[in-house]
Amino acid sequence: MIIESPPHCVRGLPFWFLPGPSGTWSQRHRDCGGATFLYSRRLIAVGQPHGLLLSRAAEEPWERIGGMCKEPSVGNMVGGLAFGQPVTWGYSSFIRALLGGALVELYVEAGMLWFVVLPLSYWLQGATLLLCLEITRRAAKMKLPMISLSRLLCGFSTQGDLLRYGGRVDEEKRPIVVWNCTRRCNLRCVHCYASAGGDAQEQEMTTTAAKAFLQDLADFKVPVLLFSGGEPLLREDLFELAGFAKGLGIRTAISTNGTLITPEVADMIAAVGFAEVGISVDGVRENNDQLRGREGAFDAAVEGIRRCVARGQRASLRFTISRSNYRDIPAILDLVEAESVDRVCFYHLAYSGRGRTMVDEDLNHEDTRGVVELICQRTVEWHRRGLKKEVLMVGNHADGVYAYLKVKREQPERADEVMGLLRMNGGNNSGVRIAAVDSVGEVHADQFWWHYSFGNVSRRRFGDIWMDTSDPLMHGLKDRKGLLKGRCARCQYLDICNGNLRVRAEAVYGDVWAEDPACYLTDEEIGSKGKAEESGRQKLSSAYHPG
Repeated sequence: MIIESPPHCVRGLPFWFLPGPSGTWSQRHRDCGGATFLYSRRLIAVGQPHGLLLSRAAEEPWERIGGMCKEPSVGNMVGGLAFGQPVTWGYSSFIRALLGGALVELYVEAGMLWFVVLPLSYWLQGATLLLCLEITRRAAKMKLPMISLSRLLCGFSTQGDLLRYGGRVDEEKRPIVVWNCTRRCNLRCVHCYASAGGDAQEQEMTTTAAKAFLQDLADFKVPVLLFSGGEPLLREDLFELAGFAKGLGIRTAISTNGTLITPEVADMIAAVGFAEVGISVDGVRENNDQLRGREGAFDAAVEGIRRCVARGQRASLRFTISRSNYRDIPAILDLVEAESVDRVCFYHLAYSGRGRTMVDEDLNHEDTRGVVELICQRTVEWHRRGLKKEVLMVGNHADGVYAYLKVKREQPERADEVMGLLRMNGGNNSGVRIAAVDSVGEVHADQFWWHYSFGNVSRRRFGDIWMDTSDPLMHGLKDRKGLLKGRCARCQYLDICNGNLRVRAEAVYGDVWAEDPACYLTDEEIGSKGKAEESGRQKLSSAYHPG
């Protein structure tokens, strides 16, 4: 029986509570461990004969769910039912300790958050439900600094959307952390924000120091850690550290140039269980090799992608857009389709590191619009053809507004839904829900702020550094709307963009609160046509400005 319908609502998040019914399940149900399913347009609740399973789900077809059921992980079977691989994010350990055994597992798969509860009396199931809902509420507050065109334009949801569009902002802001664990690199990319290359820095964190840092992140309840570089695969203890982080309940991903992914390395990547391997390709063959500073880099990266895909490892292709390579984007999209890559991320150029000298290499606004429209069209085409490809835009939250305006014109019935998703995402989250730590332990607002540090994790705990708003830049980034100037201050979409990438404004205007020069939206689109600059805009006397 269903205890309550319509579903429970906790801080606006809807759920159904379904105690495990007895009897009457079909062959399909037996394939899925005896699970029974209830459907609605926006929710899926799943129960099994000996327990319950809750989901805050987006719209997903039966075939996707069924595919998950048919490939259970024996080591992660809970009450006779397993869905994909568990991702604890630190919360499962808490529940196991509280209830005295491996009673609950937390899963993320196909854009859904799953809780599996073992055989319990109904009254204890009800008590556990309250815990599940509270933990789901916490998980829903996490954000990713990306715009999902596949979600906004097509309604196609994936596991990252729970983080990207999962809930409202409140007091407990725990960032996703990019850890540039080494500055060493076997390539020399012209746009590298880390200016990577050569040997390791003398002060690079040791294995012992790195584990203390990871424990610090877990204590602060950091949900996701991205191993980046430099080239992280050059760090000899990478897999040891990744396994250690995962054991602490931190979800891990890795960003690599892919050229070092031999069959043996691909096996180790799959064994660790990274949630994702992001592999950078910045053009087709010679163009990529020139931008990345090594002949053969393109072929090696594509081979790395193939090795990951062949092992069932989730892989994404990452492409940084510039004047030198934007004409290769159609071919890159063809490559994504041909190589069965499920996810592609397009990064707008950030003027940081070696890329700080590449302002003139960025596209003009007209060309940027053309590129974004091209990517939008391919995203919709893939969806219409039934190809489940996740397409993300990174580094320019004007893309979200562009997608909203496109939906408003072409799918007006979905405009409110898309606007709601963008409001939940909140726009740029540098200094709020995205953080970076470099190889020597300096803490930055994001991976593009290497020239400004809030402190070092060897001298102070990460959480203490991150929550300390006595630093004027940290204070400003966490509450920036009253500081922004120019078109950003007058924009009607400020609440879904949040001023875009501040490091670009600083690089061009020498003022971190100036308008983002890469915003390609027109004055008419942002609602500032004919408006004068607001006079008397509040400015903090201690606000950060470069010296």
